[in-house]
Amino acid sequence: MPDPVAFEFETAKSLLRLLKKSKDGNFSAEIDDTIPLDHAPALIWSYVPATVTCTYDSTVKAWIIPGAVTCYPINSGVDANGLMQWGKNNSDGIVTGGITCTTFTPKLSEGQAAPSIGKGFYLGTIFGYNGSEQPRVLIGLPPAPAPGGGSATIEVVTDVICTPTGIEVSTVTLSGADYDNAVIRQFLALSDVTPSSYLANQGRVVKVNDAATALEFGPIVDANYTTFIALSDTPNVYGTNPYKVLTVASGSASIVFSANNITTTKSLAGGGNPNDPAYVALSLLNDETSPGNNRVYGTTSAGVKGYRTLQLTALTDFPSTTGHNGKFVKVNSGGTGLQYTGPLAAVADVTAHTISSVDLATAVSSAQTAIDDLTSQVNLLLARIRSQGLIS
Repeated sequence: MPDPVAFEFETAKSLLRLLKKSKDGNFSAEIDDTIPLDHAPALIWSYVPATVTCTYDSTVKAWIIPGAVTCYPINSGVDANGLMQWGKNNSDGIVTGGITCTTFTPKLSEGQAAPSIGKGFYLGTIFGYNGSEQPRVLIGLPPAPAPGGGSATIEVVTDVICTPTGIEVSTVTLSGADYDNAVIRQFLALSDVTPSSYLANQGRVVKVNDAATALEFGPIVDANYTTFIALSDTPNVYGTNPYKVLTVASGSASIVFSANNITTTKSLAGGGNPNDPAYVALSLLNDETSPGNNRVYGTTSAGVKGYRTLQLTALTDFPSTTGHNGKFVKVNSGGTGLQYTGPLAAVADVTAHTISSVDLATAVSSAQTAIDDLTSQVNLLLARIRSQGLIS
């Protein structure tokens, strides 16, 4: 048996990246598992999905391209759908897509501003791996976009005048180059913007300066108005206004503190400022927690308010019951109240107060005779009136 060979840890890791066993038992190297040598760099396509501004990576010492996290080996083949593609091959030779990576572009000078990288595919090389064993890709810095211009022209409205006969519009024709020279594409390049840099202005807002002549950066809240009571249309002190609320003043031009007290009158008690711990809940005068059933709220004969039992004898126009046993209640002769009256007299001899059927028949017969006589007299009188022709 040959003597074992010892490797340093990093060398062993490199060998593991270089070797990958396929189905047929052979060893092959894939681009995402390979650290390229300086004399044989591994070329790949790096994909930038959208135009983005780079940020500096102080560890790698290069500009990192945010969002550019996929690279494609320059291996041609067909994918699972039979389409010709660039990309990583599996053990069956099928292109399976890209490889997760981090993409960089060189920093050309110490004072170089962060470059913008447009959307597209860029040819690059793998120069190392991160802690997750994902390749680091370096692409060349694309050239800056060429200035616009050209032969295209645009017509710009410069003046609009209303006349008695209609609206007159003045225009001027500009070429693409004229437009590019006239258009300012940076806020700091405007003539009425006083800041010359965004540095030290993080989190600040654009506002009109105190002289009202230009724009400047300033804090979101003016230093003179860091508290509510510092505003010009609000109260200027809290100390004498505990538990009060904000309301619009009578002139509708400012905010004031108001007590917002609840006052009570007549049969209600309690009140005060609902925000104040000393506030007393509203209730009836001499209210009771459980007054009981069939009781009413009213006043006593002394005028004291509270709950009382409803009784006839307690009414002011009801006479006292003392000494009136067995009597009836009736309205007095003046119609102003009630009074007691004695019971009906007892009938001692019922027979003395009855009438016999014979006497009743006689009385009825006499009444009928009288009615018949009266009828005869009326008929006779009517006959005489007819004879005189006074009635028909």
